[in-house]
Amino acid sequence: MSTAKANIYIVDDDLSASSSLCRMLNTLGYTCERFECPEVFLNKAIINSPAVILLDMRMPKMSGTDLQEVLLALGRTTPIIMMSGEASNGEIIKSMKLGVIDFLLKPFDIPNLLEVIDCALTIDTAYSKTHIEVLKIKARYNTLTKREKEICEVLISGALSKTIAVELRITPATIKVHKANILKKMGARNILELSKFVDTVKQH
Repeated sequence: MSTAKANIYIVDDDLSASSSLCRMLNTLGYTCERFECPEVFLNKAIINSPAVILLDMRMPKMSGTDLQEVLLALGRTTPIIMMSGEASNGEIIKSMKLGVIDFLLKPFDIPNLLEVIDCALTIDTAYSKTHIEVLKIKARYNTLTKREKEICEVLISGALSKTIAVELRITPATIKVHKANILKKMGARNILELSKFVDTVKQH
């Protein structure tokens, strides 16, 4: 992946090591910011995708996994690469369960680090594109009137227009007009695609 728009956020209380790493990453073309503790990161960081967080496991007040839990609770999905000079199996397992992309022991091999960073950025780019598409679909769905949403639900259930007309006490001709309007507003080519869009809205 090109480093031109790639953002890396380092959260590590070892200022000397994080400064050195940040300089190296900046030299390679990444945009890198470092934070001396999770508390400062939470208060000051503005995440710009595609991005990855390089997170130290053990810090004085809040651990790396503690920060992971906070970010998950906030709905933040930026990929995390955990790093540590030493860590127990329990800590590694917990961070993995929380969704960390990889766990690197210090001092780590730079080519390996860059490979993992590239993987994390690819994941974040894909998620961002999906998230944008979901927002577009939700915005289109919100343009439907209450009545159109009601008819939309019956349409995607597979019911015939005549059946829908009887159930909703409107004429088949009116159903046809509503159907055309709903498909147009949702940007759907057919009922199958409309169903997929509505499922996306419900899942998010």
